[in-house]
Amino acid sequence: MRAAEPIAPLRESTWPGWLRRHSGVELLGPPRLFFAWVTIALSLLAILYVGAWNAAKYPVPLGYDAQAHVDYAHVLLREHHIPTSTQSAESNQPTLYYAVAGSAAIAGHTVFGWSEDRPYSQLPEISYRGAQILNVLFVLLTALCVLWLARVVAPRSPWVWASAVGYFAFLPVVAKTMAMFHPDNLSMLASAAAIAAATHMLARRTFERRYLLLLALSLAVGLATRASTIFTLIALAVGFAFAGRDMRRRVPWRAVGKVAAVAACLVIPWIAYRAIVHHAGPLNATTHVIDAALHPSAAQNDTLANRAPYFHISARSVFETPWRSHYANQAFTQTYTEIWGDWLGQYAWSSYSLIPTGPAQKLLRDQSYIGAIPTALAIAGWLFLAWLALRKRRDLLVLAVLPAFAVGGYFYRGWILLTRDGDLFKATYVLTSAPVWALGFGLATAWLASRSRLARYGMIVLFAVFAVLELRFTMYGIRDHRPIF
Repeated sequence: MRAAEPIAPLRESTWPGWLRRHSGVELLGPPRLFFAWVTIALSLLAILYVGAWNAAKYPVPLGYDAQAHVDYAHVLLREHHIPTSTQSAESNQPTLYYAVAGSAAIAGHTVFGWSEDRPYSQLPEISYRGAQILNVLFVLLTALCVLWLARVVAPRSPWVWASAVGYFAFLPVVAKTMAMFHPDNLSMLASAAAIAAATHMLARRTFERRYLLLLALSLAVGLATRASTIFTLIALAVGFAFAGRDMRRRVPWRAVGKVAAVAACLVIPWIAYRAIVHHAGPLNATTHVIDAALHPSAAQNDTLANRAPYFHISARSVFETPWRSHYANQAFTQTYTEIWGDWLGQYAWSSYSLIPTGPAQKLLRDQSYIGAIPTALAIAGWLFLAWLALRKRRDLLVLAVLPAFAVGGYFYRGWILLTRDGDLFKATYVLTSAPVWALGFGLATAWLASRSRLARYGMIVLFAVFAVLELRFTMYGIRDHRPIF
């Protein structure tokens, strides 16, 4: 392996003026750096607290496709084989999360005696609290990857670090999924670790074996967990391919080949299983999307022929009636509601009811208003990041293209495989891009903070209030008529 070259300092001239003016020594010393670390610590503490609360309160059967995921774990761990299509609706998904999270659930029962007051799954003798606590660890590690990314991209701006981690910690879709028995928790961590390792290597111009190994293992874990990791792989391929000739010359290709072989050994068994047993490609979702794209007439029936609502945006309904049946299959508005609220009725209210209860309605409307400003800032920050990557910082190209591939693939899949009830627009499907949106939010708020002292302190107060209000939603209780406050 070629000896790693010393880390080259980032060229300050490549940063726009606002970041150069606010990335100097004055932000490295007290009290601003101290307050940034305090904010980061409080954000991480919020993840732990909300996660522990929901692990104790949230019933696993309410989660996205809960019964299918539970059935998968039951067959895998009790009968010791991958389930068939008659045993679990998720039988064509990779096994890693079900093995790890199911083992955590069993360990929680064995060590602590955790069990349910009533049976609700095919593992009635245990609870899934152990798996839910494992999800908290996954999300906490993802938040640390967000911090790593922020420090690589903006090494002299603690504001970016703190606001990026804070955005991620209080993002409702993250808290919702963390409470569920769902593989996207591990998929998000794997993607975050992969893009953080890749961005670190490209930005610092060093390709140490440990970062290459982390990158390969993260991709292997992601691909062994969820098909959506393919978008992360594509983004990484694009980022390295267009990093520049000088950058490619620095890559220790022999070491890359070794770690790629290690990663392949972890993924090949699942690929072989899919080919032999299911006679299909390695990624189920991709196979279905390709088939539907090539044979669109077979993929739709008379009830789905009209896709007119897909691009429609019912802006008024988002803030007045943000729950199921309203604006069904409106891709953008429904996804926004699922990110900040609960359109499908699996967290704050029951989808078996015609409408949410009064307190839940108010909470869901508030969530739609709360999410408007952070969403706009996250998108603006990502657009700036994309501009910076295309014009001056090719080492940031991975971060620029990942949301485009992940979100674009998610919407294309929803268009091709459109359902009657809008069930495909679960925001968990794009959780792999959440770390980049958090970074975009940090960059956008840093720009606003540089405009004036009033803007800076105003945002601090505003986002502190938003964070407190988010606890009403992210801490489970309103659905059971026990609102937190």
